[in-house]
Amino acid sequence: MAGRILAPALCALALAFTPAAAQAATCVVGTGGTYLTIGAALADKACTDIQVRPGSYREAPLTLARDDTTISATPGTVTVLSTAGATVLTVSGDDDTVRGLTIAGATAVRITGARGVLDRVGATGTTTAVDITGPAAKVLRSLLAGGDATSDALLVRATGTANRAASADSTIFAAGASGAGVRARSETASSGDVAVTLVHATIAGSQRAALLEPASRTDVRAQRSIVHGTLGGMTVDASTDTTTPDEQLFRGVTGRDFRLRADAPVIDKGGAIGATESDTDVEGEQRLFGPATDLGADEFVNHAPNPALAVNRPRPRQNSVVRFDASASVDPEAGYGGGLARFEWDFGDGTTETTTTPAIDHSYPETGPYAVTVQVFDAQGAAATSTPLTVRVRDGLPPTLRFIHPHPSATMLGSVRRRFSGVASDRNGIRAVYLSLRQTKLSNGRRPRGRCRYINPRTRRYVYRSCTRPLFFRVKHRKGRWSYDTRGRFFFRPGRWQATIKATDKTGNHGSRTVKFAVR
Repeated sequence: MAGRILAPALCALALAFTPAAAQAATCVVGTGGTYLTIGAALADKACTDIQVRPGSYREAPLTLARDDTTISATPGTVTVLSTAGATVLTVSGDDDTVRGLTIAGATAVRITGARGVLDRVGATGTTTAVDITGPAAKVLRSLLAGGDATSDALLVRATGTANRAASADSTIFAAGASGAGVRARSETASSGDVAVTLVHATIAGSQRAALLEPASRTDVRAQRSIVHGTLGGMTVDASTDTTTPDEQLFRGVTGRDFRLRADAPVIDKGGAIGATESDTDVEGEQRLFGPATDLGADEFVNHAPNPALAVNRPRPRQNSVVRFDASASVDPEAGYGGGLARFEWDFGDGTTETTTTPAIDHSYPETGPYAVTVQVFDAQGAAATSTPLTVRVRDGLPPTLRFIHPHPSATMLGSVRRRFSGVASDRNGIRAVYLSLRQTKLSNGRRPRGRCRYINPRTRRYVYRSCTRPLFFRVKHRKGRWSYDTRGRFFFRPGRWQATIKATDKTGNHGSRTVKFAVR
């Protein structure tokens, strides 16, 4: 259950981390290290800098009793579970630091020594995530979660006559549904007072934000925070958000992911960073991103979209329509208030266009290669430009065709030799030229019934065939001129005729031209 509660948010805590400078003795725990268990390293009194390699460790209850000792790991890579109930890790030494570990148990961490520090720790407890009885403890950039419905995230107690104070900065408190995010308790009538100070804290996921026992001798204060649930005597400053619905603030309330949405109204509402405050947030990202800090533990850092550009025809012809598509572009924050807002297209031919949709059509009047890009903007204004996509435009212009003989609407004798000629040229060269001769009206002015009448020069006869399948025959072509001579092989019957010339250039473009004439 502990792993299920921590998983959504702790994945984001896996950041690059540089451990503190090596102390007198550095001991490495894990495969290939000095020790295989954390308990073994703690038993070696010479180990004051214990570095834990990635992995899952099932340990007997651990106690850090030495002073000035650090246990560290890269955040999100080490999980520590107890083989027995009760407390997983007790920090009883003074000035000790636990950094980067994910710990789960009945009570994940108990701090009884002075000035203990938890930094980038993920703690889940079925009773209490973190229990503090020592003086001047600090919780920094951590996630404290309740592992059961009644469990608290943080408990700070005065068990003796001395007063107790604790502070937390950039930390998420996610207690069980009926637990308390922060519980402050003076144990007996003779116990000291308890004071807890929170800055840039997020308390959410439970009915009670805080519980002060008794209120007369306990004090919990939050500033520039998000505090949801009954305050229970907690004091919050004017900037702290207590009313905005969780769904408008957090990425995944159901999954207990209390990082901020891209459109959360608490962004840039936290003012400047205080002199003694953390300059990074719960995820280890910079605390100030924008004109001011955000309220709560998480500083929303907008990431630029990942652009993707595709084209349906990478080798189009001139003047043909090409579709460019950037719909595969992704905004990392699209699922929680972000999303793609606009697309700025550069077609590589000196023309640009802006759209709010991810696809666009374009055509190129000239041949050549063109480097096309799209700059994708998200709803928060971040932008990224795609890798140039090269489109190679091929010749798309049909051959130039013209009749020299006959002239349009000319009248000629059908009983004499006739020459048909004209122009057929193209910058890429002509592959072939074909001619079709069709009678459209008889001498009496009627149209041939049924199918169309064509001349077949091979058989020297008229043939009838579908008008949608005209009869063409190849003609001579040289140096941009085409020609066909009847040479007396056949004669044209009187009536109306049309001659159609068609040609194909060497890149596959087709062209045609028709001329009408009369025969008597």
